Amino acid sequence: MTEVAPTGATAWGALARTPAVQTIRFWPEGELLILAGYRRDPGRAGAMLLGRRASGWEKLWSEEQDGCSIERLQLADVLGEGKPQLLVGWDAGPSLGGRLEVLSWTGNGLASVAVLVYHRLDVVDLSGTYARDGRCELAVWTKDTGDAYPVEVYRWYEGRFVPAPDTYGTYYPEVVDYYAQRTREHPDVRAYWYYLALAQVRAQEERAALDSLARARALNGHPGDAALFLVEGDALCVLGRYGDALADFLRDFGPAAGGSGDLLGRLGGWAGKRGLAVHAVRILAGPENWPRDVPRPTVVLMDWAPAEQAEAGMYAAHGIYWWSGDRLYSQVLYAADASGHGLGQTCALAGQAVLAPGPGGSVELGVVYDEAAGGSGSPRPVFYLWRQPPGGDSWRLLWRSSGPEWRNSHGKVTISPDLRRITVESDSWLVPDGKAEIFHESNPGPHRHFVDTWVRRDGGDAYAPVRYDRMEAETLPSAYATLVDFVVALSTGAEARARELVADPPLVDEARRLGLVQLPPGQRWMLDFPDPAVETAGPLTILDGPAAGVTVSFVRRGDAWLMAGFSR
Repeated sequence: MTEVAPTGATAWGALARTPAVQTIRFWPEGELLILAGYRRDPGRAGAMLLGRRASGWEKLWSEEQDGCSIERLQLADVLGEGKPQLLVGWDAGPSLGGRLEVLSWTGNGLASVAVLVYHRLDVVDLSGTYARDGRCELAVWTKDTGDAYPVEVYRWYEGRFVPAPDTYGTYYPEVVDYYAQRTREHPDVRAYWYYLALAQVRAQEERAALDSLARARALNGHPGDAALFLVEGDALCVLGRYGDALADFLRDFGPAAGGSGDLLGRLGGWAGKRGLAVHAVRILAGPENWPRDVPRPTVVLMDWAPAEQAEAGMYAAHGIYWWSGDRLYSQVLYAADASGHGLGQTCALAGQAVLAPGPGGSVELGVVYDEAAGGSGSPRPVFYLWRQPPGGDSWRLLWRSSGPEWRNSHGKVTISPDLRRITVESDSWLVPDGKAEIFHESNPGPHRHFVDTWVRRDGGDAYAPVRYDRMEAETLPSAYATLVDFVVALSTGAEARARELVADPPLVDEARRLGLVQLPPGQRWMLDFPDPAVETAGPLTILDGPAAGVTVSFVRRGDAWLMAGFSR
């Protein structure tokens, strides 16, 4: 039996591999536990966690999987909680790869937080925007063809693993070395040259990437030219060459060459010949009461990417192009630099874009992007407020929506013409408020629905800071929202709140008898959800947990839906 030894800056260590049987602590001062991985037979593996109790060693957690072995049992803080989580890697073989399960210690046991698939996995505290902070990133390699792997580095953020491009410069030199060796051994394989170029771009070796892409283009095979073009576009953008090409087109177009349809048509034709897809919005005018002493620019907002990537909602760059008088200016936000401005490849223009006069003779631009463009969870709108000071030649980002209060799942954002007020309509999928984990909320439903109002606060001059505060946060009445609130109230001892949610007070005791209590809350019970309409008025049937088989009916009282009865 081997205890995990402290290494590096953490108190628990982050070992690439750990023994099959080991003693561990989830806190440096916590109790000593035994973690064991085992194989029951050639086709079934498992792991268990044991803790010493008065009666002896007691099983605190266990899990078994068919058709796989255990590739890793590792402790590392990947959630940024200041304590480690247990990483269990279930290996289904070279073809299928592994499934990483992240489990967090709750004090009463282990709870599964996230699952990722991989063929190779590095768990490393990488330097980037946040330096080496004791929280580990996950470098995930997934099989493409042969031993060619796309690689992505993920960091836990707002309840999910998201790409961490600020770490690319630290991690991707290792990926460059891997593919440089493959191209030396197999110089006629296009995929190796492609992935070498992609790694070189992310390792900030853009000129070397262009050389690798030239070698790839001379070969036949996988991937297609569109994939090569995307990497080349990224390299050229970083080198400052591709944004200039778009600016040259717009400069030739000119602000008086026609309406927005003409611009889109001509721009689409120009880009299409290069295998490029461009999504652009031209803002022709602000409000009619625009101040005469404030120059009103003609603005073009643009996202672009190779056509195949754009169809999937993946854009390599986001641009703001504007004419002030006869002069064209440009400001390009590259997806590779999203750690600085937030607009990654999955972001695209969506909804409103508002041009308005700002304080002190400045000009302001409010833009709505979809941060999950093309994905199954789209739209997830985000709001950006830009300002151009008087006589300025660039837009400065004043405020962007972020944080748990910005509830935008399947959302819609409405901006007031003066940029003073934002209304966000959304639902509860992926909202990290704890209540979204009471029942299993899939993409289509069930969900609670919200209407939030954000109001602007600023100092009144062209250089003053700006912020928006959420002043109203309304949960729309529905049977599902009532059921969620009731289970939370019953599970947390909020008796008075539970009684507010039923049509008849004795129903609270009946619900408790039928098992509508989650200890601990967050067990993601399944609901029978045949039609989204039942989300509004019910009835709702619980499919698992102690209340499995219980159907809850509802009655409307004023603006509220109250629980009216149970049947099993």
